[in-house]
Amino acid sequence: MVHHRAVPHDLHVDLVAVRSARVSARALLDGLRPDGLDPADLSALSAVPGGAGLAAEHDRLLAAADRAVREITELHDALGTALAGLEAAESHAVRSLTAADR
Repeated sequence: MVHHRAVPHDLHVDLVAVRSARVSARALLDGLRPDGLDPADLSALSAVPGGAGLAAEHDRLLAAADRAVREITELHDALGTALAGLEAAESHAVRSLTAADR
């Protein structure tokens, strides 16, 4: 759900910082895609003493990484949407100022 709010006209947003945050989110996404163990390896692990607990922890960690990827993907996309809107507003402001100077 998108919420549009009026913002002060003198609000300063550092577009470089927003772009940097988006790049950082992408880097996190790229690093949070772990390869899980092969199912045969998980079965073998579960067969050894204490292995069932390790296999369960493996599954828990993969599920946590998957949740983190979904959340960071949302953040990355939201930053992209915000950046597009901010760039459009900045462009409009520049055009308006340029037109006022003529």
